[in-house]
Amino acid sequence: MPPIEITTPQFVWASRRGDLRQWLLGGPDYSRAVEYPLAARLAQLSSGGRLLDVGAGRQAEFADLMARRGAKVTAIDAREDVGADANRSLGIDFRRCDARELPFDDESFDAVTAISTIEHIPEGDDRAMAELGRVLAPGGRLVVSVPYNPLKSADVYLRGEVYGRTGDRVFFEHVYDDDELERRIVEPAGLPVVERVRLGEPGVRVSNFYYSPRGPLRAVRYRLPLGPLFGLAAPRFLRPVDAEAFEPDDWNGAAAVIVFTRR
Repeated sequence: MPPIEITTPQFVWASRRGDLRQWLLGGPDYSRAVEYPLAARLAQLSSGGRLLDVGAGRQAEFADLMARRGAKVTAIDAREDVGADANRSLGIDFRRCDARELPFDDESFDAVTAISTIEHIPEGDDRAMAELGRVLAPGGRLVVSVPYNPLKSADVYLRGEVYGRTGDRVFFEHVYDDDELERRIVEPAGLPVVERVRLGEPGVRVSNFYYSPRGPLRAVRYRLPLGPLFGLAAPRFLRPVDAEAFEPDDWNGAAAVIVFTRR
């Protein structure tokens, strides 16, 4: 049975389940239009396989897409409203729980995904990685993506220009460089790494226009029905690159995707 795959257009279209106006003006998440299809391919999960999706959020878009293609999905998040806006007819098992203390038996999932999730944990991202590795079944794959820049390990929210705030952590807690990836992500998982992908934006940084437009561009960004185009164009601009392609200020969208397996 071939592995489940998701295409960028499938993700972009599925995002229309929400507010149509927001879909047209805001658009599907730019980075997820690359990360979700990539994670689905790297997970190598066949229809009927057991998937644990960590950090599903309210909409649980990735869990939804995988369930529609035959995966048996358990979707978790630490927030109380996990899956609140998701399709409840697909048989997804939504649970509120802490990734640092998973309520599942050892080796109980054929694939585990944590897409742009681990960086939101203020303390204990290493404990979460150990738990994700623990519940992965032999032959399965664990796919993790986190914000990445090989030139620095930084808390970007101590910089005043981010979201116009100073000294507060506004969205995610960590940006990882190579040393931090090894110490906080790879080693705690206790599993061999089978693939690494660096996602960056050499040249045109469309992510800056999608996530934080400024000046006259901000007025245009949310008044024209360009939203879906961001998702459809994302693979052209946000793509696998070498470490040398990163700039010191790259953090919007830039990510490291690491794939583990249990032999």
